[in-house]
Amino acid sequence: MIAGVGFGVARSFLSELFPTRYRYTAVRLSYSLGGVLGGAIPPLVAASIGSYGSVTCGVLLTA
Repeated sequence: MIAGVGFGVARSFLSELFPTRYRYTAVRLSYSLGGVLGGAIPPLVAASIGSYGSVTCGVLLTA
């Protein structure tokens, strides 16, 4: 729910950063790369702090 708010705003913000000729490609690429990085980093961090217990991993992934 909270992540959806950020992605909705990002889409309208990104469209104004690029010239009209490249807008669709640039916005789609930026949006996709942001989703990949945002979705890949938390599980990697959670795996490295797994020795602290499952509650710590759960708190990290919900934040």
